Amino acid sequence: MSNENAHLLIVEAKLRKACKSAFFCGALVFFAMVAIVMLGLAAEQPVDQKAIAEGWTPLIMLMAAICGICHFFHGLVKNKIQRLDQ
Repeated sequence: MSNENAHLLIVEAKLRKACKSAFFCGALVFFAMVAIVMLGLAAEQPVDQKAIAEGWTPLIMLMAAICGICHFFHGLVKNKIQRLDQ
């Protein structure tokens, strides 16, 4: 195995981990937002759901963008590894 192939395998593993981390972080943020709304409703307190959604949406979109970018580069690295193995 060449140095380039070994390096690409390391990069591929790191990109896979980053993609999973960003996805689960985004899911965690989403469920935290839902929990805040549900707890407020369960306590019979007035909850401004629109304000909460507007405040948390950019963070969820950021996590989705990071996940998408990592997934894209992961695919590129994986294709390069396959070409080197042939």
